Amino acid sequence: MSRFLLQLKQTLKEIRGTLSIVGKNIGHIKKGIEINGSQFQIIIPAIYFAAITFYLFPATYIPGHITHSDMDFGFQKSYMFRIFPVWNFEWSTTNFFNMTRIIFLFPLLILKTIFQLSGSAWEKLIIFTLLFTSGLNLHLLVQKMFKEDRALRRLNVSGIWLLFASLISGTFYAFNPYVVMRIQHTYLLVGYSVLPLIFMFAIKITEEFTIISNRKSYKGLKKKPLQKIFQKAQKIRSQTKERTFSKRRISMSLIGFSFFWALSVGAIHYLFFTGFLVGAWFLFRAIRYLIQARWKELRSLIIRIAIGGTITLLLISYYIVPYLNGMALSSISPPNINSIDSIDMMSRNNLPHLVIYLMSYWWGHFNFSELPPSFWVGGGIIISWALIGIVLKIHNKFVLFFAGWTAAMYLMSFGTKLNPEFFIWLIFESPLAGPIGFVFRDANKFTGLLAFGLSILLAYGLAAVFEILKSLEDDIKGTKKEKSNRLYFNIISIITA
Repeated sequence: MSRFLLQLKQTLKEIRGTLSIVGKNIGHIKKGIEINGSQFQIIIPAIYFAAITFYLFPATYIPGHITHSDMDFGFQKSYMFRIFPVWNFEWSTTNFFNMTRIIFLFPLLILKTIFQLSGSAWEKLIIFTLLFTSGLNLHLLVQKMFKEDRALRRLNVSGIWLLFASLISGTFYAFNPYVVMRIQHTYLLVGYSVLPLIFMFAIKITEEFTIISNRKSYKGLKKKPLQKIFQKAQKIRSQTKERTFSKRRISMSLIGFSFFWALSVGAIHYLFFTGFLVGAWFLFRAIRYLIQARWKELRSLIIRIAIGGTITLLLISYYIVPYLNGMALSSISPPNINSIDSIDMMSRNNLPHLVIYLMSYWWGHFNFSELPPSFWVGGGIIISWALIGIVLKIHNKFVLFFAGWTAAMYLMSFGTKLNPEFFIWLIFESPLAGPIGFVFRDANKFTGLLAFGLSILLAYGLAAVFEILKSLEDDIKGTKKEKSNRLYFNIISIITA
């Protein structure tokens, strides 16, 4: 009997050792997945977004021309004369409102020349580039946010699930109803597609510093609410104290910020839309640095935004200088007629449900009542995920900012349906009315900025739910492990009794 007990003890010891080895191997496998996930952060998503673009938009590779609204340049042999030089010899008019497209079109023109692409193939290449980069760029931005959140322990989810969340949000950003209905306005989508990259570099230049100040203590404050605020600020500062960055990295971020802002001006609207977004983020960070008494960071923030804006203006000076010169010689206005009636007509579909579903374009293309119930249900699920992100992650700085941004863009997208006096004032009477009032005449263009905010909130909604599921899984595993350990020790105690 004693020999049997000894053999049983030895067997249990071997089983325990085997389980320990298996556990260690699982840990190594998980670590390997995390490493490969960081190495293939661009490659795998790039393959995914290329495949999903071909699948959802087959017109990019099937034979024939794409003809829809403004998309007629596939038939034009000398299309670039619409862009450059300043004078259009074919139409005997100026190219002031088309010259901003040079930076975007130039690399694609090189590809067209090298591969001798036809006009229709070049047109499809442009559309594919816009859809592909929209999804990929949003994915990269979300991954940048998630990486910071995990480093500061604001998110407790594995990288695989966060990758899934960023891919889903990127897919929504690239193929939502706003993009589908605006696909004919090719150059409007240029700014839309690179907006995530601009904001990613804006995060870098407003948060990455060579020195993090950490000087003041707020323990002596008597008022409890203020004490809590400043103690939280002090905790945040201590978390970021060691997260310093090199001057070279900061300089590269400034260059990337300025270049992509200049690139976004395929349509002049995004020169200002991007300015609104960057300005809002600048104020958001500046207020936080003021509360935290981080004067060095605040000074660096102001200097960098000024440098980035200056570099951007220099990059688009090829357009700005002729435009200003033309304004000095004569009156320059866009080739459209703006009146109160036309502005009101462009807001005719700006109804609450159509705005939040990103399909409030004044030219609807089809009868909205004919859409299947699955469209409204699916859209409702996506909006619900975004709301979950707000509710569960409102303490996160990115969620807090984009909750406010999304709400503001939702209201702006109503145009004359919500506050006609304000919207008409903005276009015809505000200080911006003279040079750029026409930029705001179609309120549906703000819906693109709304889609940007919804995509970020969607990603955080998914991440929040994955975090809850992981917590539940850990609780279940912990309970099972506790029970198994208890059973094991009971068996050992019985055997050794």
